[in-house]
Amino acid sequence: MYTSYFDFRDEPFSLTPTSRLFYSNPVYEEAYEKLLRGIHERVGLMMLTGEVGTGKTTLLRRLIGVLEKDSTVHVISSYYSTLTSTELLNFLSENLGLATEGGRPVSEVRVLSEFLRARSREGKTVALFLDEAQDLEEEMFETLHHLVSVPRGREKALQIVLVGQEPELGEKLALPRLLSLRQDLVVRSRLKHLKLEEVAAFIQHRLRLVGCEREDLFSP
Repeated sequence: MYTSYFDFRDEPFSLTPTSRLFYSNPVYEEAYEKLLRGIHERVGLMMLTGEVGTGKTTLLRRLIGVLEKDSTVHVISSYYSTLTSTELLNFLSENLGLATEGGRPVSEVRVLSEFLRARSREGKTVALFLDEAQDLEEEMFETLHHLVSVPRGREKALQIVLVGQEPELGEKLALPRLLSLRQDLVVRSRLKHLKLEEVAAFIQHRLRLVGCEREDLFSP
């Protein structure tokens, strides 16, 4: 493989998103800080969008990696956009350890909402990350709206971060029946493709992270 030929420790340009090779610029940092602050301040519903290849999933994994080190934050993440509303509620309940007497996960919004309020009163933050959100069904968005509407004083009991492609996610949220959900969006961040003058710095950054110090591996 080319990694051994160039004596790289890893693949610098793997197609699999990884926070280890994260390249930051002002747009990425602004999005990262806005989402991180929104979760800590418990604002409720947040959205991160961008075209294919702009680094949404990589930024998401970086954010999750930081939050997982915080003992006051319970992170729940899904990279599957085919969940039904019932499957989402079961998924949340299983991750939160919330089950009925029969051992089955709770699938009622009301019960889950009360549990989230209790966690919030304990000073715990529950954050749900949904990647590829542009593929979610309308019914799912309505369920998310019910969950994110659960109040805890001036804060929200559940933090939801929708991550999806632009313009598809924006177009879906623009549907008339999703007006209430759209109005609840507190944080909106959009990633853009690298500017032409940033490409060389991005390439060198990736190469350095895998152990390459050469500056002339690629010509201008």
